Amino acid sequence: MTWKNAKAWEQRNVSHEGTTYRCEWHGKRRWDRDRVHFSLPIPEHDDRALVGIFVGHLAT
Repeated sequence: MTWKNAKAWEQRNVSHEGTTYRCEWHGKRRWDRDRVHFSLPIPEHDDRALVGIFVGHLAT
């Protein structure tokens, strides 16, 4: 898959137990801060999502 902004998507990569996961989903509490980024469900971890990043806003 080709991403429109590869550098922005790379910021969503998180390492956990020696494996890199991409946190594709996010929610936000406020329009300008408090964003939480989640992975897709991970089959190797009983289909649980990884809470990978908690930030104000990722650079684009």
